[in-house]
Amino acid sequence: ISNGANHFDPLSVKTMFTETLKDKTDARKYCLLKAYKAFANAYGIDINAAKFKKYKPTRGLPYIPPEPHMDALIASCSFEMAAFLQTLKETAARPIEAMRIQGEEVNFVQNHLPIKHPAKNCNPRMIRMTEKLASMPKALTINANGKLFRYKNERVAAKTLQEMRKRATIKLGIPEL
Repeated sequence: ISNGANHFDPLSVKTMFTETLKDKTDARKYCLLKAYKAFANAYGIDINAAKFKKYKPTRGLPYIPPEPHMDALIASCSFEMAAFLQTLKETAARPIEAMRIQGEEVNFVQNHLPIKHPAKNCNPRMIRMTEKLASMPKALTINANGKLFRYKNERVAAKTLQEMRKRATIKLGIPEL
């Protein structure tokens, strides 16, 4: 409305997208169009005649901190979180994949860590552990349901990591953490 579009007229909204929002990113236009489609659907407005352009948001590369910073963060965390983070660092597993690892599946003789329950339709895989990682899970106690990591779910693990990262940022004086 602030850009002069009539929300009940799809052609007016399309004109706004092509003229007023031309300096906005495709990601922004994608989100706005998605919201407008939901609005139109709720009010029974047919937007097919407008033939909106398809916007695809582009993502940049994620920030990966330098290895010394990751090691400092891992060292400043609790023992279980440190083992969890070291597992993520060395295996490139998703947090949910690491949380699904069963304690009896880990092969400490050959230093293999299995990802038998992958996420997002990935293939199961076997990862070779370094000595540092191999020594960490041995000391963890397997919880009642047989999992290697005791966090209730990935949200609990993420919240725990946020708190530990906040403390580590202050303690170590590394704002990038």
